[in-house]
Amino acid sequence: MSRPSIPRGDCQVPAGADHLTISRRDYQRAQTAIRRGEARPLDEIVKLTRKSHPGQPVSVGFSTSGPEPIYQIQIVTRSGTVISVTVAARSGRILKARTC
Repeated sequence: MSRPSIPRGDCQVPAGADHLTISRRDYQRAQTAIRRGEARPLDEIVKLTRKSHPGQPVSVGFSTSGPEPIYQIQIVTRSGTVISVTVAARSGRILKARTC
């Protein structure tokens, strides 16, 4: 059963989000990429991301549709602002961060 989402700008944050969520499909794709050496594990990516964008990660997506695999992480800051961070899956480099 999926949780309803609360729209914040063009970001979707799961209602009552108090832990990190990822779809089954994205999780499976990320695991395949990790096994192939094309991506770092999610826990490493989250730790790297939180160093420059502190807050509670609540949602993550994984995509291989562009030139390189990426994680898309939604973070809620202490003030309640939602930040969407795009991270290169292999290197952990932050490609883009924006407020939603």
